Amino acid sequence: MPDRDVVLAKVSAIQKCLRRIKDITGLNPDRLDDIDVQDIFVLNLQRSIQSAIDLATHIIASEGLGIAKPSEAISYYSKMRKSSPRLYPKRCNPW
Repeated sequence: MPDRDVVLAKVSAIQKCLRRIKDITGLNPDRLDDIDVQDIFVLNLQRSIQSAIDLATHIIASEGLGIAKPSEAISYYSKMRKSSPRLYPKRCNPW
C-alpha cells in the first residue's frame, strides 16, 4: 500500500507547481513571450512532471507491480506529440 505521507507530499508539490504556473501566466499563452515567465513556467512544469513520475514510481513499487521505467513515459510523450502536435509542441519538450 502506498505511504499516505509520500502521496500527499507529491500531490502537494504538483499542486504548488501548477499554482505557480497559473499565478505567473494567468493561464494566458501570450505571457510566455517573456523569457523570465518562460523560465518559471518550464521549471515548475519540470518539477510537477518529476513529482508525478516519483508518485507513480512509489505506487508501482509499493503495490509490487514491478519496476517503473521512465523511458516508457518518454516514449509515450514522443508518440503523443507526433499524433497531436498542437497539444504537444516541440518547444514544450522537457527533454
